[in-house]
Amino acid sequence: MRELRTFFAAPITSAAALAIMLAWPSPSSPQDESQWDQAKMTSLAADLHATVKDLRQEVGSVRPHIASLAAWSQYRLRDDLRLIASEAAYLHQTLASGATRDETRPAFARLAGLRRDCAEEMRKLYLGEPVLEKVERAGTIVREMAPVYGFDPDQDEHRWILERQ
Repeated sequence: MRELRTFFAAPITSAAALAIMLAWPSPSSPQDESQWDQAKMTSLAADLHATVKDLRQEVGSVRPHIASLAAWSQYRLRDDLRLIASEAAYLHQTLASGATRDETRPAFARLAGLRRDCAEEMRKLYLGEPVLEKVERAGTIVREMAPVYGFDPDQDEHRWILERQ
C-alpha cells in the first residue's frame, strides 16, 4: 500500500510543481535591442563604479564601536560593499569592452541583489549625511539601468532571475 501511495504522489507533486512554475510571474522583458545604448550604459556603469568606490572609502573611514552590536552590521556592510565594488568594476569593464545586454545582465542582476542586501544593513546603522548621499546616487544609477535590463527596480526579482538562468 505504501508503494502505491508513493507511485501516485510523485506525479501529483510534479504536476503541482509544473502548475506553480507556469503561474509564476515572469520578469518584464528587456527593452528592444534597438533601444540599447552601449555608450550610455557604459557611462552609467562607470558612474556606478566610481560612486561605489567612494562609498566604500567613506564607510571604511567610519570606525565601528567594538563593544556594540552595530559593529557586526558595519562589518557585513563593508563586505557587501566590497562585493558590490567588484561587481560594479566588472560590469563597467565588460560594457567598456563592448559586451551586450545579455552578456552583462547576470552581473547587473547580482549587483542589484547585493545592493538590496546592503540597504538592509544600512538600516541598522547611522552612517552620516555624506554616506547617505553616495548611497542615494548609487541607487539612482541602478534604478536607471534596471528597466534596460528588463527588471522592475521596485521588485525583488533579481535573485529569481539568477537562479532561473
